[in-house]
Amino acid sequence: MSADTFSTIRFKDVSCRRGSQTLVSDINLELDGGTVTGLIGPNGAGKSTFIATMVGDIKPGQGLVEFDGQSVRKLPQRSDVFGVVTESHGLPRRMTTKTIVRYWADVHGVSRSHAHNLCKAMGVDGFYSKPIKKLSTGMRRRMEIVLALLPDPAVLVLDEPFNGLDVDGVEAVRTLVRDQRDAGKIILLTTHTLTEIDQLADSLYAIHGRKLVELDFSQGVSGASEAAYNRLRNEVRV
Repeated sequence: MSADTFSTIRFKDVSCRRGSQTLVSDINLELDGGTVTGLIGPNGAGKSTFIATMVGDIKPGQGLVEFDGQSVRKLPQRSDVFGVVTESHGLPRRMTTKTIVRYWADVHGVSRSHAHNLCKAMGVDGFYSKPIKKLSTGMRRRMEIVLALLPDPAVLVLDEPFNGLDVDGVEAVRTLVRDQRDAGKIILLTTHTLTEIDQLADSLYAIHGRKLVELDFSQGVSGASEAAYNRLRNEVRV
């Protein structure tokens, strides 16, 4: 896939709102395929609301979010465009991992062999027979990543993907992010594990004072994202 065929998400004068409260305002942003965008900020700053607005689950308070020139709210099959891994869990607790993966693959017309390969890459095949209620946090995280990837979405949203993962799981997610970026996907990564932002993000934004602020950081440099965020906070205090 050439860069000319990569997809794009555009925020045009967008405000993100929960109920009557505006959490982030005046967003003008373009996210391009083949890039990883990091998003950081304190708890309650509006990161989850930003994500929900971006994928069309919440209507913007004002402005427009577009995917390849079309409003995300009007996309006919948003679940085929957006693969989302979030902190909220809505999986049936009694069903086994294998049953859920196969069901989701069937819904999206994905071959079971492809689903199995994804499971193997994320180490999910090792607990196929376990019901959801017996999975550890890390196991659930691995499975949710597989479910998000099954439709081969153009946009991958990873909200705290490293939570509960062991060393092998963290490395699997790193490899996944790099592979998906190389395949031309739009990737949004939110995490409090800033060392992963340092390694993976091509650009970095913070929600601060109800604004989305681009941070100047050096990719691949340990501690760069934390230093950039601290500079932002110090600038605001002055």
